[in-house]
Amino acid sequence: MLVIKVWCLPKSTEHKLTQIFKGIVKAVESVPELGLKGKYGITVLFPPDMMKFGLGSGIIIEVTGLFIESERDVEVRNRLAERLGWTLKEYFPQAMVECIVFPFDPKRGFWTNPQMGRRHKPTASDLVEKYPPIDPGTPVRTTEKKLSDT
Repeated sequence: MLVIKVWCLPKSTEHKLTQIFKGIVKAVESVPELGLKGKYGITVLFPPDMMKFGLGSGIIIEVTGLFIESERDVEVRNRLAERLGWTLKEYFPQAMVECIVFPFDPKRGFWTNPQMGRRHKPTASDLVEKYPPIDPGTPVRTTEKKLSDT
């Protein structure tokens, strides 16, 4: 599930937050490669900030839970970030808005209840860190202590 957190909003009415929520849903839907329609594949959070000073001057949008899939490449993530950023700029034109999209690999830790349909069952190969091959002739230095030959 896509999780969108909007940080550092100034105090707003429930009506305004509902309008922002609807704008966020439309922004997500405007990126067809995500395959998300309506509010059911998206969780939008507006966490309160304990310090009121400066709220609304800078707004951060944090997107997590975006499964890594071939159709969700860098261009798609950048488009999502831009659409979400402009959506918040509509409501807060004077604010500096930043949007950060974190792709998520479900093999690195994920669980959901079975009714949701998406889950990853780890295999033995998931437990082994994979490194790119070393080119022939590349000098290699080990970090283990050398054992004496005697």
